[in-house]
Amino acid sequence: MWPFKRQQPADTEPSESVSNEAIIDVVNNINEQLTKFIRWNYRNQRNASDAMQTMQESLETIVSERQESQRRLLAMQVHWTQLMISWLDDLDLLTHESQGMPSSWSQLVERWSKQILEALAANGISELVVLRKAFDPKKCEALGSTKDEVGQPYEVVKVLRRGYIQEDRVYRKAQVIVVSNDEEEIHYSGNH
Repeated sequence: MWPFKRQQPADTEPSESVSNEAIIDVVNNINEQLTKFIRWNYRNQRNASDAMQTMQESLETIVSERQESQRRLLAMQVHWTQLMISWLDDLDLLTHESQGMPSSWSQLVERWSKQILEALAANGISELVVLRKAFDPKKCEALGSTKDEVGQPYEVVKVLRRGYIQEDRVYRKAQVIVVSNDEEEIHYSGNH
């Protein structure tokens, strides 16, 4: 059996005043519900807006902290790169000044130099290869010249201090001695 029964139309029609009161009650009820909905919607929008603002502030903080961390990391990388280049300069000076060094020491200094060059290469910095090449003022500083070397004029015959390159950009120029040209005077860079 069907649990719901159809409502039978009433034989009498409601009076006009009852009908108006019912309509007013329905309108008031709708107004009350609409007011509640508007308040609820306003609270939800405000909560969502506050949550979005908090998320944006958090994201800005994270981005700022990450940029600061990257800046510190880059500063550390530059510091260690300069330190390794300084150590390599010291090792080159030690090798140059200590001609009578025992072979075991020279091998050790050579191994250290190689390890430092490998560490620099891991950071994208490599040695400029200028020996026995034409002098390039973009890559080298000529600190002197010699006439008694066999070679073409302006050819690099000795590297006094290594130069380095990083991604097609000269990190530090090599300081070199070149073969002089008898016809022209070489202008040296530096404090000479």
